[in-house]
Amino acid sequence: MNIKDVAQKAGVSKTTVSRVLNNEKYVSDEKRERVRQAVEELGYAPNWVARSLVTNKTNLIGVIVPEVDLSFYYSIISEMEKIAFEKGYKLFVCNTLHRPEKEIEYLSLLKEMRVDGLILMHEELSKQSINIIQDWGINSIFLCGEILGSDIPSVLIDNYAAAKAMTEYLIELGHEDILFIAGSESEHATLNKRLAGFMDGIKHSNKPITYKVAYGDYSMDSGYQAMKDVLEHNNKPTAVFAISDDVAVGAMNCLMDYGLQVPKDVSVAGFDASKISTVCRPKLTTIEQPIGLLAKTGMDKLIDHIDKTTHEKKIYVPYQLLIRESCKPLKGGEHVT
Repeated sequence: MNIKDVAQKAGVSKTTVSRVLNNEKYVSDEKRERVRQAVEELGYAPNWVARSLVTNKTNLIGVIVPEVDLSFYYSIISEMEKIAFEKGYKLFVCNTLHRPEKEIEYLSLLKEMRVDGLILMHEELSKQSINIIQDWGINSIFLCGEILGSDIPSVLIDNYAAAKAMTEYLIELGHEDILFIAGSESEHATLNKRLAGFMDGIKHSNKPITYKVAYGDYSMDSGYQAMKDVLEHNNKPTAVFAISDDVAVGAMNCLMDYGLQVPKDVSVAGFDASKISTVCRPKLTTIEQPIGLLAKTGMDKLIDHIDKTTHEKKIYVPYQLLIRESCKPLKGGEHVT
């Protein structure tokens, strides 16, 4: 049995059957229903596909992520999988490795699989990918980020306020020479808002703060290299604020290799409160993105969109500044608790 048999049974062309199977537009409701009935009666395709054509649901959700092995992404995807399973959904995780061509291939595959929705954890999606998603009309949500100018809903924390709070905390501890290790030197919203929060935290302190911004990506290797570059130019700061916990741990490892102790010689703070922030030593002072709450809120809102019961465009969840062992007050600074 093949697509020709389905076309003959439904009284339509093979092209029409293909469009229905791929959930594409430009097919009338009447022809779409005839194809679905033919697929069901002939038993064409695996049972779950045939069933999805009848019910118009696959209970599959695609996840687009740039680097699944980073601590934060790994943790939140694990939480989402548990929640999705409890709600009768399965996740299909697509690890793009920051490669636009992989984004396109995965989106084509997810479309063929007729997934019910997409969770996007990648703010550097290409314009082509965003256009594909919007033309597809699939229910989508950005989780832990956003793309400015896009009408895709977002679930995230207030990255600007969180970064500003951490910067103010370091200044309250008496630090006046601070290194900010950012992600890639790009235009995505999370980086820009965290960087703006850092800059405004310094500006509004009304203190003579010396600062430097170093760029890389979100990995431990990037944090290590950024820290190494600064130290080799004899610019040792008193505090480091990293854009992610992985980057912060990379910086801590570099400081150790250069014979410097955290926090005795240099204080280090991160962002995310991923698992690595508690297993490193000293434990990392960081901004908590509440992984469980983000995963639950993201899944709930996407399923609400699938069920057409909500249309919120942006949902903020609360962050928390977690004070641990990797930062210390300098002389004249306050020991904030």
